[in-house]
Order: sequence, then structure tokens, then C-alpha cells
Amino acid sequence: MNSTYNLRLNELNQMTLQLQSELHSALKEAQDASYAKTRFLARMSHEMRTPLTAVIGLSELMLNSGEIHGDSADKLDKIHIAGMTLLGIVNDILDISKIESDRFELHPIEYDTSSLINDIISLNTTRMNEKPIEFTLSIDKNLPGRLFGDNLRVKQVFNNLLSNAFKYTDSGTIKWDISFEQDGDNIWLISNIKDSGKGIKAEDIPKLFQDYMRVDTSANRETEGTGLGLSITKRLVSRMYGTISVASEYGNGSVFSVRILQKIISPIPIGKQTADNLMSNNYTKTKRTQSAGLIRTDLSYAHILVVDDMQTNLDIVKGMLMPYGIRVSCALSGSEAIDMIRAENPRYDVIFMDHMMPGIDGVETVRIIREEIDTDYAQNIPIIALTANAIAGTEQMFLASGFQAYISKPVDIMLLDSVLRKWVRKKSPTKHFIYPNLCDNIPALNI
Repeated sequence: MNSTYNLRLNELNQMTLQLQSELHSALKEAQDASYAKTRFLARMSHEMRTPLTAVIGLSELMLNSGEIHGDSADKLDKIHIAGMTLLGIVNDILDISKIESDRFELHPIEYDTSSLINDIISLNTTRMNEKPIEFTLSIDKNLPGRLFGDNLRVKQVFNNLLSNAFKYTDSGTIKWDISFEQDGDNIWLISNIKDSGKGIKAEDIPKLFQDYMRVDTSANRETEGTGLGLSITKRLVSRMYGTISVASEYGNGSVFSVRILQKIISPIPIGKQTADNLMSNNYTKTKRTQSAGLIRTDLSYAHILVVDDMQTNLDIVKGMLMPYGIRVSCALSGSEAIDMIRAENPRYDVIFMDHMMPGIDGVETVRIIREEIDTDYAQNIPIIALTANAIAGTEQMFLASGFQAYISKPVDIMLLDSVLRKWVRKKSPTKHFIYPNLCDNIPALNI
């Protein structure tokens, strides 16, 4: 009896050990697959964002120069819009990966409500092209003027929904209603986007928010899209404690309704004049107009080193820095940058460092600067990551590796301006000026 019991116990122990071994192997295989996927996405992000940096950056510099007019400016503007559209697709793929791996985070900041709405309108009205569509905006004049939340993700939610309205409406009307409900120190930001487009079949509505799902593909085969926009939108809305719903009649349009929670920073409303300007699309014409008219702090006392293995990227960053009067030096490799920092001739105020470079990459370059050049200057000079690597966890990796900040490519001029103000600008008062031509004093580019 005891021998039979012991035999069964040994068999059970062997089965348990085998099962543990199989589970360990399966876990390691899953971890290896996850790591390989992360590496693939990092490489894909870099490889796609690198040419997009050139397309978006150079077209924006040329459009802002004021030297391109007429039909040429219109064609260049279409190139810029196409580049931004492709960038949006890349971002969608990366976002869904972040969400699936539970590494997606919101980064709330204070933001101007009117500017956010204007940016969304400006981007999406360009999507009308030659379509006979009447776009109208209805906005509550009592909407608080400043809110606290992840403004980039709020924009992404409304951009995704408005872009779908323009994609699937060939003619007719699109109306965006914006209102709010106050909830203590917070508000529920309420959006209703109604279009007279193709509409959605009743049986397809439950599938709308599934990953990679595009409904009625036979009818919509010529409409661009990855099938990720609505899935990401739903998840973003959920992260902001909100809800999203849709009502639609096939052939007669759709209504997408969203509620998201935002904190009130300033209860002062946007007011009737601002609301009227937004509704007549006169608040500002485009985000590019804002960028061109951005008041640049005079940083002519500063000398910045930009490190990138692509000459085109160096030219674009130089073009963006020139309006500040900054002196710019360039290095085409990590080893060249190390030699320049070691020489201290000149001493730079800030380094902008690319990540993925042949030979010594940006992270290793920073490690050598921080640890192997035994000077206070090398250990304390601010280093900003300027990289096409934008997968989840990238910013934290850079901050842990000796960088002070992180900017993804293509470079947003507003984000670049905030970084310059934080890490370059002197504490003493400085003069300001508006530099109207972003391309002055830049060597001619071979494009």
C-alpha cells in the first residue's frame, strides 16, 4: 500500500516538475518573443521616422520660408500633409503596441482649450480637399479657457473621429458640437461629431472598436486607413475615465459621441469672441502659421552641438535653431562628438544627440561622455535625445542613461521651443524677436 502510494507520489512530483519546466520554457519563449517584437518596433519606428523627418521637416522649412508661392506651394503643402498622414499611421501602430503591453501612459499638462480646438480644426479641414462638404463647429462659449490633461491624446481622440468623418463623407455636412458639464474641480468635455456620410450597417457597429477592423471593406476599399484608429480612440477615452458611443444609419451618416474627464485650471471661459472666431475658423489659420509667428527667445549667446549620422537631419535641426540666433556645430558620429566634448573648444551649452547611429550609438556616446571624460563640463552638460525611436519606455530609458530630455522625430517646433527655454535660456532677462524666415543663413540643401 505504502509502495503504491509512494510510486504515485513520485509520478505526481515528476509530472509537476515537467509541468513547471514546460511553463518556464513557455514563459521564456513568450518573453523572448516580446523582446523581439519590441526590438522590431524600435527599428521600424526609426526606419520609418527617419525619412519622414526629412519629408516633413524640409517641406515645413520651405513653406515657412515664404519663398514658395502659387502652385508649387500648394503641391509642397500636399507633400507635408501626406507626410503627417503617414506619421499618424506609424504612431497608431506604436500606440497599439504600447497599449497591448500595458506600457501606455498619459502625460497630463496645462493647456489652452481654444488652441487645442483650433489645431484639430486646422488639421482636419485640410482633409476636405475638393469634396463639397460644409463643416460647421458649435462650441459652448462658457467652456473653461485652460484645462489639465494629456492634450496630445485629447487631440488624437478628436482627430481620429473627425478624420473618419471626412474620409467617409463624399458630400454633405459634418458638424462638431463641443460642450461640457462641470463636476467639482473637473469637467466632462463632451463632443458630438455628426456626418452625412456613408453610415454603418447595424451588424457592423459592434465590430467598430476592434483592432485592425475595417467594416464594409467592399464599399470602403478605396478609403485609406489601418483599422486601428477607433480601437485606439476607445482605449484612450477609457484611460481618461470617459465613454464613447456611436449611432448610425447605413447610407445616412453617423454620430460619434465622446465624454472625457479633464481638470479645470482656469474657470475663466473662452468667451463669445473666441468661440465665434473658432466657429468661423478665424482663430488662427493653421498650426504652421503659429509656428512661423512663434516669438523666439534670443539665444545668440548659446552654442549647441547636434549629433546625427544623417546630413539631412542636421540641416533640418539647424534650420529650426537658426531663428533663435544659436550657433550650431554638427557631428556625424558618436566618436566625433566625444572628441569635440573632450577638446572643449568650444564649450557647448547643450548637446542634441541622435540614438541609433552606426558604430557608437547615442546611449553609449553619452555614457562615455559622462563616465570617461573626467571633467565637470562633460558630466553636467545637458544632453537632449533627438531620435526617431518612439516606442514605449523610450523616454524613461534615455533619462536613466544620462539624458536630460527627449524629443522624437519629426521634431515638433513647439516642443523644441519649450526644451530650449528650459535647458538653454539664461535666467536673466533676455530680449525677444520674431524671425520670419526659418531658412535664412542655411546652406542650400540638395533636395
